[in-house]
Amino acid sequence: LYKYDESIQAFNNQIQAMGNVLSNTTIKNGKGVVSAAGQTMELTDEQFESAKMNMFIFPELHFEELGYSLELEGVKDIEGEDAYKVVVYNPTGSQQINYYSVSTGLKLKTESTEAGEIIYSDYESFEGVKYPMMSVMKNPMIPFPLEAKVISLEFNLELGEDAFN
Repeated sequence: LYKYDESIQAFNNQIQAMGNVLSNTTIKNGKGVVSAAGQTMELTDEQFESAKMNMFIFPELHFEELGYSLELEGVKDIEGEDAYKVVVYNPTGSQQINYYSVSTGLKLKTESTEAGEIIYSDYESFEGVKYPMMSVMKNPMIPFPLEAKVISLEFNLELGEDAFN
């Protein structure tokens, strides 16, 4: 479950498997908290800045206002497709590498030290916007690739502040 409300600058991402909450990340009022396995931890400044990269459903729209800088490092082969390699730096110096298809402009892959790599596929159009319905995360902390499939998607829902508690 992914929730974001621009008017209150709040984000919540809850990961569930077979009806159980595996982790819950909340960013609100300039702070971030992660709960997993019965433990709750407040994010450090560096972790918070890194989490902000994932706060927005389309983070590219917010890079400038967040003070991120970008560097194009050429074209690389991603899953048999030519892709622009773009390095994204946040204000604390953390970086994320995004790969965008040369032919379609769609994001194919993201790499970062914190999250590992995420491969995006099966794009579908919703209200004129293409969104990846499948993503596969590979991380050294996880013994096998984690697949996530979007079952339903709705944009611009009315959310109250209680959705972020």
